[in-house]
Amino acid sequence: MLARTGPGLETPELSLIESGSLSQATARSADGLWLEVKPAGDDQTGWLHAPLVRIYGNPESLPVKGDNSP
Repeated sequence: MLARTGPGLETPELSLIESGSLSQATARSADGLWLEVKPAGDDQTGWLHAPLVRIYGNPESLPVKGDNSP
């Protein structure tokens, strides 16, 4: 899956995150459709489309970040 520099398809692609790899979610978009994640062993964060990832825990407990307003 391609991580992006921000929440939304209009933002540039950043890197490829392999299927099945673990990442820590650090924030969510205002509409909850995007998660900012930090892949294990990587210092860089990127944004993934939330409906396409398996989430463990409650993403609503994450801080809201980005300019993706509903």
